[in-house]
Amino acid sequence: MVIAVLAVLKAGCVYVPIDPSTPAERCRLMATVANFSGLISDDALRNKALSIQAEVPLTLIWADSDAHRMQCDTSPDNPATADDRAYIIFTSGTTGIPKAVAVKHRPAVNLIDWVNRTFAVSPVDKLLFVTSIAFDLSVYDMLGTLAAGATLRVASREEIRNPELLSQIVSREAITFWNSAPVILDQLIPYLDVTGNPHLRLAFLSGDWIPVSLPTRLAEKCPKAELIALGGATEAVIWSNFFPTSSNQRELSSIPYGKPIQNARYYILDPHQLPVPVGVEGDLYIGGDVLAEGYYGDAHRTAEKFCRDPFVAAPSARMYFTGDRARFFDDGNIEFLGRQDSQVKINGYRIEIDEIEAAILRCEGIVATHVSRKGERHHYWLCAYIVGQAMTQPDIALIKGTLSQRLPEYMIPVLFITIDEMPVTVNGKLDKSKLPEPKLNVKDTKMSSENEMCIEEKVKNVWRIVLNRNEISLTDNFFDAGGDSARLIQTHRALQDEIGFNFPVMSLFQYTTIRSLAQWLKGHSEKQAATQLVPTDKNLSARQRVKQLQKNRKNIN
Repeated sequence: MVIAVLAVLKAGCVYVPIDPSTPAERCRLMATVANFSGLISDDALRNKALSIQAEVPLTLIWADSDAHRMQCDTSPDNPATADDRAYIIFTSGTTGIPKAVAVKHRPAVNLIDWVNRTFAVSPVDKLLFVTSIAFDLSVYDMLGTLAAGATLRVASREEIRNPELLSQIVSREAITFWNSAPVILDQLIPYLDVTGNPHLRLAFLSGDWIPVSLPTRLAEKCPKAELIALGGATEAVIWSNFFPTSSNQRELSSIPYGKPIQNARYYILDPHQLPVPVGVEGDLYIGGDVLAEGYYGDAHRTAEKFCRDPFVAAPSARMYFTGDRARFFDDGNIEFLGRQDSQVKINGYRIEIDEIEAAILRCEGIVATHVSRKGERHHYWLCAYIVGQAMTQPDIALIKGTLSQRLPEYMIPVLFITIDEMPVTVNGKLDKSKLPEPKLNVKDTKMSSENEMCIEEKVKNVWRIVLNRNEISLTDNFFDAGGDSARLIQTHRALQDEIGFNFPVMSLFQYTTIRSLAQWLKGHSEKQAATQLVPTDKNLSARQRVKQLQKNRKNIN
């Protein structure tokens, strides 16, 4: 993957990253929008690659075949300059079509130069690559790390899904540099050994809200690590602002956005594009040599979002309207205050609600829909309200299956609620306050053995606390009930304390209902009790341990 990206750039071409898990239909749409001329794939993704080629005329190159290996020992001519296009990366789009953000070499090099000089990245560093290639953090991971002569350790998909494995890599392989969305590091910290991480010196977090407790918890496990909060937009080339955090900032309500990086300009303006006073909320704009070229093939949207910068004399100067609301602090730092449109972020992914709704409306029998973000900060999830024919659980499963062919997994709502009609205000607008809150089915008819019922009750208690739900069924799916990877890690740790023995975190991905997990835990305990029993506090009852978990959860939040 990394070699393929370097080869494309070395040839003077533009690379367009696609995550292997992207549905084939969406891949074909991306190939059309970005006007692919070639596609590099391997045999594991042969069927998907061939399906794209069947609808989009392009050349297929098999990375694991000898047929396309160069036989010459000289470098190809590369006429690319700083003002030529380097890559196109896709983000969610409001029209139902993903947006292709085109980026030139100049702003990418500016970002890489700033990071490597500011944080003294050198050949002694080693970065653990845990981000999807389709996420713009990967641009620095691949190109910035190697530009500094540092080592890039690429994590496998299995390792990325297992924070316990990642923690072992960080400790045993002397990782010095971490870069991810906050939720990934948040999952990792509980598994890090208290004294076994002397090498980690730098942790970059971006793409989503950072829990104010995270710097302190990281410092406890990695005392030499400096945590840097970064922000910006894909349209402003990965990061364009930063804020060095410290473990004594717990009194803050949120981690500040920070200040601009080199060659970046930040403006907070009123509706007339005039600067607002310090402390006053306004629209956030970004200017300078950090901006993308625009949206490939969409001149209208580009002109709409990238406008003339009135604060710079050069007629070519532009600024990007982010859609974010923010304000300046007295010290020049920026506080992010949220969005003014339907765009949301979940686990670091930028999601346009309109694109999800457009995909749902294409499903048979759906006449209206509204998708909303539920949950709490750091633990958001999507809920879809749908109006149409009477929907049964198999119908909902069919809708999810259809969406999985069109949307990435992180854009598919975890819960669907059917309603007779969309509630409206007297002005004819959607009345969100009258939409029903998600409720879970609490009917359980199948009986369990006495031992399983005991384990079921323990699992159920933990689920109630972690998922913040009073009622939950033994057959509800963990992820459909509002769970996500971060809460799964909390559940894993809490269950090990509650039932008194260790078990692999991956089992929670396999057994996603209380009943199936309790049955597996019963069998696992019978086989492994002799070797996997771990000490527990004998002075605490089960009820006291659950209360302690509830207290810990409040502290984490």
